[in-house]
Amino acid sequence: MTLPGGTSVDTAALAAPPDERVPVYASWSRRVVASVLDAALGSGLTFLVLPGLGGGFPFLGPQIITVSHAPAGAPWIHNPWIIAMLVVAVAMQAYVGATPGKLVVGIAVVREADARPLGLVRTLLRWLVHLLDAILLIGYLRPLWHPKRKTFADSIVGSVVLVTRRPLPHRWFTPRADAAAHAGPPLVWEAAQAPGWQPWATRVCAVACGLGVLLSVGYSSNVDGAAAEARCTMTAPDTGSTSLAGATLHQTTTIVTTTRLGITRPTAPPVRSVSVT
Repeated sequence: MTLPGGTSVDTAALAAPPDERVPVYASWSRRVVASVLDAALGSGLTFLVLPGLGGGFPFLGPQIITVSHAPAGAPWIHNPWIIAMLVVAVAMQAYVGATPGKLVVGIAVVREADARPLGLVRTLLRWLVHLLDAILLIGYLRPLWHPKRKTFADSIVGSVVLVTRRPLPHRWFTPRADAAAHAGPPLVWEAAQAPGWQPWATRVCAVACGLGVLLSVGYSSNVDGAAAEARCTMTAPDTGSTSLAGATLHQTTTIVTTTRLGITRPTAPPVRSVSVT
C-alpha cells in the first residue's frame, strides 16, 4: 500500500508470520553436512568421468577423497562433465542460494542486506575469500561462536546462511514492483512458499549426492600385474672377455584399479618396470 506522501509499505511483509520475520541462521553442523555432500558429489562424478583424480573442486566443498595420481594429459579443467558440474553449482549458489548439498539439507546463502541470493560476482568473491577461512581452519570454525554463524568470508561479502527451503528469489527473477517494495533491510527472510520446481530439484540433488557418497567410500582396490619377456641371442660368437651369448628383456606392467558400486576404474596410470638379464 502507499501512504500519503508516496511512501510505499509492504503489507505482505508486515502480515508475515513471526518466524518469517526473524532469520534462522544455519548451524555449523548443517553447513558441514552440506559441504561433505557437495564434495562427495564432485568426487563421485570425477570417479566416473576422470578416474585417478581427487574430488576437491571449487564451489563443491573441500577435498575429502584423495587419489595420488591423475591420468597424464587429462586434467579436470579439460573435461566437459566436470566443467558442466562446476557451472551448475556456481549458478545454483549465485541465483538460487544453494548448491546441491545445501539444497538437500535445507540451507541457503543470501545477502544480509535483502535476504536474496548473492549473484555471480559476490558468489565468486565469497569463494575466493574462503581462502582466508582456510588458514588454520579458524574461519570455517567461526560459525561455532559467531552470533550470526558467519565465517570470515560471510562477514566480508555481507552474506548469511539461513535455514530455509524457500529463500526469496534473486532480483532478476522478481517483478520490479515487488523488488522495490522489498528495498532496504529485509522485513521477511524467506518467501511465502517454495517455487514449484524446488521439491523435484531437491529430490534429484538428494539422489545425486547419495550416489556421490556411495562412489566416494566403501570401495575395493586391486593390483594386477602382467609380465612379458623377450629373448635375443648372439648371431656370432662373442670373442670378448664377457663371452656374451644372449640377453633376456623383462617387462612388468602393474595396474591399480578401484571398484565402487560394481564400477571399476584405474586409480593411476600403468606402471612399467623393465630389466635386462
